[in-house]
Amino acid sequence: MSAIKIGCSNGIVGTQMFSKSKHGDATKIEIINTGTFKSYKIPSVIVFCEDKVAEELIINALSHKEKNVGSFKFRRCGSWTNIIISLAGCILYSQELIKSGNSKVLEVVGVIDGDINDNDISQVISGTFEGEFIPEQLQEITRLISNHIISFKIPTAVLSKKNIKGKPELNLKNMVDEITSDMVREPSKKRVNDLCGFLEKTKDDELKRNIEFELNDIYKEQEETLKIIKISNDIIFHENDGIINYHSYFKKLQKKIGDVFYRSYSFTHQPIYLVYRIVSKYNKNRWEEYINPVIDFLVSAQKRQTQSFSHHTFNNTKID
Repeated sequence: MSAIKIGCSNGIVGTQMFSKSKHGDATKIEIINTGTFKSYKIPSVIVFCEDKVAEELIINALSHKEKNVGSFKFRRCGSWTNIIISLAGCILYSQELIKSGNSKVLEVVGVIDGDINDNDISQVISGTFEGEFIPEQLQEITRLISNHIISFKIPTAVLSKKNIKGKPELNLKNMVDEITSDMVREPSKKRVNDLCGFLEKTKDDELKRNIEFELNDIYKEQEETLKIIKISNDIIFHENDGIINYHSYFKKLQKKIGDVFYRSYSFTHQPIYLVYRIVSKYNKNRWEEYINPVIDFLVSAQKRQTQSFSHHTFNNTKID
C-alpha cells in the first residue's frame, strides 16, 4: 500500500491526520482524530436583525441567561424587509442542499423589532418572489420563511400610538421611565434588612466596616440608578411635520449623561447596555416579556443546529 496523500494538523490539545491510498480500483481514506478533533464542529446559527440595538440587546440577554453567545452569528440588515429577503436566499440554498442529500444545513433566523404587524410581514413574504409563473419550489420557500421569523414583544399600548416613529426605542424608554424608587429598592431589600440587622448585633469593628461598605455600595447604586432614570424621563422628543421620532433615544440619553462618572455604571458611553442593565434588573417582568420570545426562538434554533451537525459525514453519508 502506498500513501498518496498524508496531511497533519496540530492543535494545542489535539491532532487530525489524513491518509489516502489505492488498492486496485478501490481507494482507502483514513482519518485519525485525537483530543479536541474528535469533537463535532457546530457552526453558528445565522441571526438576521435590523440594527445595533437589536443585536446588543439579544447578546446581553443571552449572556445573562448563560447561553453561549458564540453559537450565534449576527448580521444587521438595516430594515425588516431586508431580513425577509436574506432569509429567502438562505432557505432556497438550504433546500437545494437537503435535496442533494446533505443533512448538515445551517439554521437561519430573522428577528424583527416588534413594530411590524403580522399582516405586513405576510404581504412582504408573499411578494418576495414576483412574476406570473413562480416555480413551485419558490412558493414553498415563501411558506417556510414565516417559520424562521420572530419579533420582540412590544405592548399594544405602544404599537397602537399614531404618528410615531421608533416605537421599539419608545418601548425601551418607557421601560426605563416607569421604574419607581420602590422598584429600584426591591431587588436588594432583603439584603439591606439583613445587613442592617447584622450591623446592630455585631460588636466586631472590622465586620461593622465591611457591612457599612456593602450597604454604601447598595445605596450608591440605587441613587445612581434613580438619577439615570430621571435623565431618561427628562428627554423630550418634539413633533416634526406631525411625526414624533424616537429613533435617537440612545444618542440623546448618552449626550444627557455626558461625562459624569457613575461608580455603579462606568459604561454610560454604552447606552444600549446601560438601558439593558437597568430594565433587566429593575423592570424584570416587562423586560422578560419583551425579550423571551426571541431568546427562546434562538435557543431552539441552536439546539436543532447542534443536532444536525452532531455526526461526521463522508459524501453526505453519516459515518458515526
